[in-house]
Amino acid sequence: MVGVSEPESGTSQASTSLRSFSFEPKRRSPRARARASSRRLDELFSLLAARTSPSLPAGVEWVLDNHFVLRRSMGQVRRGFTRGFERRLPVVAADGTANAGLRRIEVEAFAILRDGEGLLDREQLVRRTIEFGRGHTSVLAELWALPLLLRLGLLEQLALDIPLLLEPVIDPEIDHRVANCVRSMLAIEKTDWARFVERVSEVEQILRTDPSGHYAAMDFATRDRYRRVVESLARASPLAETEVATRAIELAGPSRHVGEILLGQARGALELATNQRTRPSPRTELKLRELAGLVYLGGIALIAGLHLAGLAALLTLTPLAPALIVTACALALIPAWTIGVSLTNWLVAMVVAPTPLAKLEFTDGIPNEHRTLIVVPGLLLRASDVDSLTRRLEAHWLATQEPNLEVAMLTDFGDAASETLATDDELVERARAQIAALNRSYGQAGEGPFHLFHRRRVWSASQDRWMGWERKRGKLEELNRLLRGDTETTYVVHEGRSNQFAEFRYVLTLDADTILPLGAGRRLIETLAHPLNRARFDERGRVCSGYTVLQPRPDLAPTDAPTRFVRA
Repeated sequence: MVGVSEPESGTSQASTSLRSFSFEPKRRSPRARARASSRRLDELFSLLAARTSPSLPAGVEWVLDNHFVLRRSMGQVRRGFTRGFERRLPVVAADGTANAGLRRIEVEAFAILRDGEGLLDREQLVRRTIEFGRGHTSVLAELWALPLLLRLGLLEQLALDIPLLLEPVIDPEIDHRVANCVRSMLAIEKTDWARFVERVSEVEQILRTDPSGHYAAMDFATRDRYRRVVESLARASPLAETEVATRAIELAGPSRHVGEILLGQARGALELATNQRTRPSPRTELKLRELAGLVYLGGIALIAGLHLAGLAALLTLTPLAPALIVTACALALIPAWTIGVSLTNWLVAMVVAPTPLAKLEFTDGIPNEHRTLIVVPGLLLRASDVDSLTRRLEAHWLATQEPNLEVAMLTDFGDAASETLATDDELVERARAQIAALNRSYGQAGEGPFHLFHRRRVWSASQDRWMGWERKRGKLEELNRLLRGDTETTYVVHEGRSNQFAEFRYVLTLDADTILPLGAGRRLIETLAHPLNRARFDERGRVCSGYTVLQPRPDLAPTDAPTRFVRA
């Protein structure tokens, strides 16, 4: 409980109100200090809010108007300083000075606050941080800790100064100091710290010399993942983070992407070059990855086998004949296997952390070399099917609107007893007319981003019907051949621009009832375009690394007439 009492009449305020800024680093855990400051400030906020005076001091108004920012900062500091994170912060060497043993980034952060009298200047902060990094070979953890420590210093100062705002006579200096602290807290809140860290980090500047040039073109999450790999390797190595990053660039050679060294198959060479002390050998890790499928299926089989063995052991205690016991175990095989799948999936989800795929970031739009065609397969059975597919194509285009991204409907007629029906031509012409109308609306000179690809029926002996060859799978397979220049397909109708088929690099397939979220198409393309995800083939034509197909996780759209299950 924080007690605030009014001084006796005539008591001098000089000893308290003119006290200088504290901003003194401490050996005590930042997490514990943040909890203590939070409790104190919560009580002080309540006392300030209870004041009924018609005119409030400027410092009180600053605190009350921005108390939500201060509260949010308290939570950020408490959550940010985990025990593991605190242990990664280097301390000042035992050099006989008063700062020996203190966290060196805290010493610097509080010095910045003290020199600015509680008021932060962003450009000066950048300069001081860069100088700090050069002088101490700073680690990335220190850069991420800086905004947390700045918040902590300001909160501790406010916890000391706010009680002075509750006294009958308030020195103007206190109002000024409180205002400075709150202004600085607002500046911290508005700062893009991800961009700040990349601006001042030496590791970031080294990695940006990636010989392939791809590092700077990646999104922030992927760059941050690369930096975390450097951090992890440095912690298990006698080398500094900057030295690990430099070794990675050197191993990349004149043209290879540095990600192949940090995350790809050449990771083992970097571990050897950085004298790793604790990590298992790259060969062991690679072997475990190769056996992942076997380990997964083996786990399922083991759990199922234990269930069946337990059941058999229990049944042998009964007077049942051996043949009946075997029959019972056989009947229990599917339930036991189902239990094995469920438990193994649960264990895998608990033990194995998901690894997001690396991504580029096309800030200026999808480049020409990654031109993509969004396709929606469908059947033309009636006029309403044409209208529905056309509306869906328009919605997909409006969700993307990229110059190098186009949309198309892939259509078949319905199965029939004959190759053609009387209504076929009418449906095709309706589809062509609607695609042409969309191109006039969204394109230039009659050419736009919309396409119609329609196939004729072929005879299927197994189905004893005339139908589109292999239905949906056949549409996609033949489209792939068509885009690669094969003219021997069952596609007989095309509406739209036809002179750029060879320029399409990717095909994004959507079901007719699928909604493409805003920007989702670009994110998929940015993922496949990343050099670590590009498919590489061995001499037998099999994918040996990267991906030829990505399947994102679908979500149910609650606005589309949800069923009782979806509503639940």
